[in-house]
Amino acid sequence: MPKVDIAEAQARLVELIHGMDEGTMVEICRGDTVVAVLRAPGSAAPARPALDLDALKRLRARMPAQAERAGDFVRSLRDSDPS
Repeated sequence: MPKVDIAEAQARLVELIHGMDEGTMVEICRGDTVVAVLRAPGSAAPARPALDLDALKRLRARMPAQAERAGDFVRSLRDSDPS
């Protein structure tokens, strides 16, 4: 997958768009970090890894129950004096 920096993408946007065909993707980077991906409408987005639901259940089981109702908690945060 080709990578271009933001300045190059701005300068060549029309060319990049016209070069899009099925399955083509271009990563737009700021430094070494990918900040956007330009892809053709019919191309598939990269697959996400499946969630480990058992690990999520174990995590939730270890969390303590909230002592007060959510609405009361939010109201106390909203109404507390910030000073």
